[in-house]
Formats: sequence, C-alpha cells, structure tokens
Amino acid sequence: MKKAFTYTLLFLHSCFYTLAQHPAYKLTTIDTTHFHKLPYKLRTSIYTHTPPATWLLSVSDTAAFLQFAQAHNKHLHIINRLSKYGLYVTTATDSFIIQHTLPLPFVRFADSRKRAPQEEGVVRNYNMVFNRIEKTHAAYPFLSATGLTVSVKEQMFDTSDIDFANRILHTGIQAATTSAHAGIIATTIAGAGNSYYTGMGAAPGATLSGADYTSMLPDEEAYKQFHITAQNHSYGVGIENYYGADAAAYDAGTWQDTVLMHVFSAGNAGRDTALGGHYHGLPYVANSTGSFKMAKNSIAVGALDALFAVPAASSRGPAYDGRIFPQLVAYGDEGSSGAAALVTGSVLLLQDAWRVTHNGQLPAAALVKAALINSATDLLQPGPDYTSGYGALNTFKAVRTILQHQYVQGISYAGHTDTFTLQVPAAARNLRITLAWNDTAAAPNAATALVNDVDIEVIAPGSSQRLQPLVLHHAPHKDSLQLPATPARDSLNVTEQVAISTPAAGTYRILVTGYKIQSRQPYAVAWQWDSAQQFTWLSPNRNSYWPSDVIQHFSWEYYGAESTGQLSIQYTGSKEWHTIKPDVTLQAPYITWHAPDTLTAAVARMQIGQRIFYSDTFLLGNQQYPAVGFQCADSLLLYWPEKAGAAYYKIFRLAGKQMQEIQPAVTANHIILHPPRGASAFYAIAPVTGTQYTGGKSYTIDIRNQGVGCYFYSLVADLLPPATAAVTARLGSLYQIDSIGFEKHNANGWQLLNTYAVNGNMQYSIRDTALFSGLNTYRCLLTTTQGHRIYSDSSTVYYWNKTDDYLLFPNPVTATEPLRLLSNNPFNKSVTLFNMQGRRVFTQNINNQLELLYTPPLPAGMYILTIQESKKHIATRRILITTGR
Repeated sequence: MKKAFTYTLLFLHSCFYTLAQHPAYKLTTIDTTHFHKLPYKLRTSIYTHTPPATWLLSVSDTAAFLQFAQAHNKHLHIINRLSKYGLYVTTATDSFIIQHTLPLPFVRFADSRKRAPQEEGVVRNYNMVFNRIEKTHAAYPFLSATGLTVSVKEQMFDTSDIDFANRILHTGIQAATTSAHAGIIATTIAGAGNSYYTGMGAAPGATLSGADYTSMLPDEEAYKQFHITAQNHSYGVGIENYYGADAAAYDAGTWQDTVLMHVFSAGNAGRDTALGGHYHGLPYVANSTGSFKMAKNSIAVGALDALFAVPAASSRGPAYDGRIFPQLVAYGDEGSSGAAALVTGSVLLLQDAWRVTHNGQLPAAALVKAALINSATDLLQPGPDYTSGYGALNTFKAVRTILQHQYVQGISYAGHTDTFTLQVPAAARNLRITLAWNDTAAAPNAATALVNDVDIEVIAPGSSQRLQPLVLHHAPHKDSLQLPATPARDSLNVTEQVAISTPAAGTYRILVTGYKIQSRQPYAVAWQWDSAQQFTWLSPNRNSYWPSDVIQHFSWEYYGAESTGQLSIQYTGSKEWHTIKPDVTLQAPYITWHAPDTLTAAVARMQIGQRIFYSDTFLLGNQQYPAVGFQCADSLLLYWPEKAGAAYYKIFRLAGKQMQEIQPAVTANHIILHPPRGASAFYAIAPVTGTQYTGGKSYTIDIRNQGVGCYFYSLVADLLPPATAAVTARLGSLYQIDSIGFEKHNANGWQLLNTYAVNGNMQYSIRDTALFSGLNTYRCLLTTTQGHRIYSDSSTVYYWNKTDDYLLFPNPVTATEPLRLLSNNPFNKSVTLFNMQGRRVFTQNINNQLELLYTPPLPAGMYILTIQESKKHIATRRILITTGR
C-alpha cells in the first residue's frame, strides 16, 4: 500500500484542515483531525462555493500540471496561462480545487478570482498644473515620449479619437469592448491635444496600445514584441491583502525586463475596512483593491483633490506586509484611475529624458522610480505615510533629476558597501536621497514580499553619525499606523529615503549596503534639494492658455524665510501692474483666479520684500469654434465669431498626428478653403493678438458632422391640413448668393414655384396649396452672383385626396423602387400588373391601408394595374416605369 502524504491547505469555517493525498494524483478526502496554524497554499479569505469559479493556480511543474488537467478536463478548464512563471487561469468548482488540485505537490498556491476587474473612478477636470506636467512641457519642449509605447490595460479606448491620431499600435491583445473610461485614461497619458487643450496628455508623442484586463496577468509576449516600456492599470477587484501569484508574476517580469514600469491605481476603497491579512478589521487602512497591486517593483498611486488633499475614497496603506502604500499620489478628484495615468505619462517623459542624454538607450525602471519618489512634494506629516506615500507627483523635478544627472547606479552584493559623495551648497533645503531597486519575486502568499534587502545610510559633513531612512510603524493598530516616520533600518520596502530639511553645506557620503542578497542586486540612488533663495513659477508659463470660463491657478515653489508676497499682473501693451492679491501666503501651493474675458498676453509677478520674480508671458482669452457655411465638392466655407483684440486668425487642420497650421494670417472672420482630395475633416482656429501672440486653439470640429452640405443645412416639407405644403429651407451661408428659388416636381419635370432675393436671413419658406394626390416633391435652387446654380436635396409631402378610393404613387416610378398603394378599404383586395401586350407580370394581395408593391425588375414602359375584390375588377390605373428619375 502506498504511503499517504499530508499538506497544510486551507482555512474554512474557523478551522485549518489537512489533506491526505496519494502520490499518483488519485482523488483525495479531507482529514479534519489535524489543525495547523499556517495555511500556505490557499489565501485565507476563500470560502467554498459550488458553482464553477475562476482560479489562478501557481505550479512548480508545468508538465505534471498539464497532464493532470488533461486527465480531469471535465472538471478543470485552462482559460489562460503564463507558463513562464507556472501560472494558469482555470475554471473549476471550489470543491474540485480544494479536494483534488491543491493536494498535488506541484501546486504551490491557489487564488479564487471571484470578482471581475472594474474600472476605478477617473479625473474629469483637466489639471496639468498640480503635478508640474505643464511646467515640464514648457521647460523641456523636446520631451514628448515620441517613439515610446505605452499599454493601457483595461477595456479599449476609442481608436477614432483625433487625440490619438496615427499613434495607435494594434497588438492583438486589446479588449473587444470600448469604454469612455479607457479613453480618458489614454488621453491623460498621451493625448495630443488635437481636440482642444484639455485633450493634451502628459506624454503627447507616445504610441498607445491596449491590453484586455480580464486575466489581470502580465502580457509578457506583448511587452517584448512591441517594445512596451510602461503599462497603466486603472482598475481593481475589491480589497485583497496578500501577495498573490499575480503580484509575484509582475515582480518576476520586471526583475527580468528591467526597463518596464507598471503603474497601478491604488483604488477607491479608502472608506472601507481592511479585509483579510495582518490588518483585518481595521477601518480606513490597508484597503488596496487587488492582490496584484502588492507587487514590489511597480508604483501604486493614490488620488489628490483640488485642495491638495487626499480624498477619503482614495485607498490607503499599508500593503499587506507593512510596506509603504501607495508610493505616490497625483491629481484625481474623482478617483485614483486618472492619478495613475498622470504617473504613467510621467514615467514616459523620464524615459524620454534618459534617452536624450544616453544615445537612445532606456533607463532602468528602478532609476525612474527613485527619481519620481525622491522628487515628490511631501504632504501631510513630514516623510512618507500610509495616505499619500512619499508625496505628490512632481514631474518637473523628476525630469530635472534625470537631465541634471542627479543619480547614481550600482550593483550591491551581500555584506558589501558602496560609497558615493555628494556636494550640497549653502542655503539648501529639503535634501532627499532615495534608494530604489527591482527585487526578485517572492513566493506567492509570502508573509513578507522582500527578498533582497539593500540599505542606505548618509553621513553629513563633519559627522560620523549614519543617518538612516525614514521608516513607518506597521503594527496592526490604528494609532501605530498614524505615527510619523522615524529613522531606522528598513527591512520591508524596495525604496528607502533619507531626508534632511535644513542640510549643512559640504560633502555628504552615501552608503549603499547589501544586507541580505541572494546573488547580486542592481540599484539606483537619486537626490535633489531645494534652494532657500529661489522662487520658481510653476504656472503660468509659456505654454499656459487661460480661457475666462475656467478657474485658473497661480502656482509656485518658494522655500525662503518670508511668509507672504504680493501677486500682480500686467497685460501686454500696458505699463500698469494690477494687484491680484497683496498678501499671498507663499507656503500655500497656489491661489485661484478668474481670468477676464479678453484676448491678450500677460505677465505675472511675485514681489517678496524687495525682490521681484516674473513669470513667462502667457495668453488669456478663448476662441469660439468655427462653423461651416457650405461644404461643396471643391470648396469649404468656415466662419467664426470675431474675437475682440484679434488682429488676425490662424487656421488649423489635422494632418498626420497633430493639428497643422494651413492658413497663417486670415484677417476676416471667414475663409473659403479648397481642401485637397483625402484631406482631414477636422478644423480649428486660433486668434493672434496685435503683438503677435497666438492664442489657444478653438475646439476642433469635424465638418462632416455639422449638418451643412453645399450651402444647405436642411430642406423640410410639412403637410398642413387640409391641403397645404409648408416648405422651409435653412442655409449655412449667404456667401456670394444672389437668390433662392423653390421648385416642385411634376409629370413634366421640375417647375419653379417662386424666387426670392436673399435679404440676410438664413431661413426661407413658401406654401403650396396646389397639391395633387400622391408625392409632392420639392427642392431649392440657389443662384450665385456669378450665375452658378446650386440645388438642395429634395423633400416630399404625401397627400391623399380621399375622393379617390385608391392612390398609387410615385408615378412615374423607377424600376428599382416600390410602388405605394393607399386604399380606403384594403381588405380582400388584390392587385395585378399587366404590360401593354396584356401579359400578367406581377400580382399581390392587399392587407394594409398603405401597401408597398415590390415588382420584379421590369423594362421601362407603360403598364396597366388592376385592383380586384373577390376576383371582381373594381379599378384600373396606368403606371409609367422608368430606368431613372
């Protein structure tokens, strides 16, 4: 008899169970006589359900598992796989997994995926100021992430959106369904701003691709094949507090692909109580929405609202094992989805910045992460916390870190210390030095995710004291989790930060030590400091365009001793400075302002004591979008409201990836264009001031959707009882139009009813009282000042003079359209059609008051139609069939 093997398995109904299992993979039974303290194969929040469910299985022997799955294919179905890491997404009943699959020695971990991924709330209010993205675009216009590819993992975005024009890569793994959420995320990451300035993303040159999020596993082959360098994940599945097989897969992938960065939304469950794990039952903490977000080498992002506060709904940390979570926050007043997208776009800009200075090479993700975390704007209490992580995304400082080479990279070994020196000038403030590394994956369901432990310490000038990184208390008590970070050795996180608020000038030594490392561990260290003497304008800047209908933000950074300053503005062409606020609090992140409704360039200034700091020149005023006057085969008329202060206008049309200027100096408020064949249908305009500053572009219109053809918006014919047709024409333009006429179709062709000289109105009407039974068809005729004629489409009124029991129309009728027969009393009737030789060519019963008669294809000519009732002839009509009208 074969010896049984036992394995600790699961937690059900407050008891731990042991399974007894035969080595030959026979069916097993649960032995409830033994209880153990550590369930290591099954996550502890799983309870049994009878219907088939989705299970994520982690196995150590793929061949053995596939053999088992084939032998039990009636009970276990593989629907997705990541064989490289021994991961299989399967469907099976809970009882089959628990009793027959988990006991197998090569099954390491099972995770029941009871919840499908859900898109998490997304920012709807455009704001590229708070996280310094607009400042980055203005300071470094050569950075746009052109040539880099980002993946948006969720449903698919609208590929016809002009903000993604000619920058979409179809990988074959995108979702079959689209969503508005995905479109907003893609726009936030890499919109080109073609639709309007609010369509501009953080990395407007990047190529966009989609990836279906139903499996929630890494898309390893796509990353490699399509050279994807960043992937955004703005979705969640509910609170999960454990290091799942999916988290391990993401870490394993980024351990091998050292460039790829995954950015996850932290979640919108901040008001919820922690479920499962170390922090179970604690309110408002440890409520990340997905085990995959427990990956170490990624960045999890919480939300930041318009008051620079973290909304209550934004998910909090710590991670399941006490790690800092989220790592960053970014603007997302309606959720963490949009916040994650801003960080993903910023990742692309940092990758682009590295390429610029390294001959097209790409940076290690650990360096990008170190730069982003080190440059973040600290919020709440000093140092990291479980609400805002290391602080708010500051893209400008992160990019500057890369471009100014404020970093070092190395490889750490167990017991070895690397030493670097750093010169810090006088009057420096807020020195921060951050260490980051991509760690190898831990085992699924590991109690602590960290495998390779690297430490950082800093020695200040003239001191022997080793300054340690800031560490948070992670005991499962509400009070402990709210305590401020204190210096200590960090044995949990893959990022460590030393912070000195008022550093002394001199040489600092940075020590990086391999505390516990399996073999070798690459790492990156980034640093930066602020200056007490420097005032930096963040907004407005040279790229700022401030319409009057949106609240604007004056934003800056200042770390000097003064507490207030005077904010003023000067409009171009004037020497006068207008005070906006005499006592601005310099430690505040911004003040709001409603711009006047005028088109002008302006400069802001902040006066601090005797020192004055000027902003870039920026633009005020907005331009209403153009309208279509006419859209003929060879010409297009655009017109728009005149803008006070505009000397002339520029015309833009979509060409390739961006809106391109096609007419630089239009002095009138209209223009006739002659688009080449195949030209785009998207147009916008921008006003230009007398001082040659170009204002912001209008909304872009699609001329195909404006309802205007060749001069005509519409021609409508309505029947007014008892026997009058009201015919109304609406025009898009009167440009070079001399007169408008109305025509009616009869047996002899088109007959002119009346002609009017145009008088400035855009709408003209007539009434026709001479109706005949059947179709009364009308059209409009425009005559230009050059004598050219332009016809509208036709419009028809159906009129039936009921003194005639039967009305047959249209007559004449083309061979390809049906005849229509109106009958006072249609029941028990039939019709027969004869040609002029007396041969019957068509017959049909009449069942409705309005009957459509679909004749077979017939030669043109005269035909006789008879109407019968109970085989008795009761009416005859002559019908003329033509080849065309």
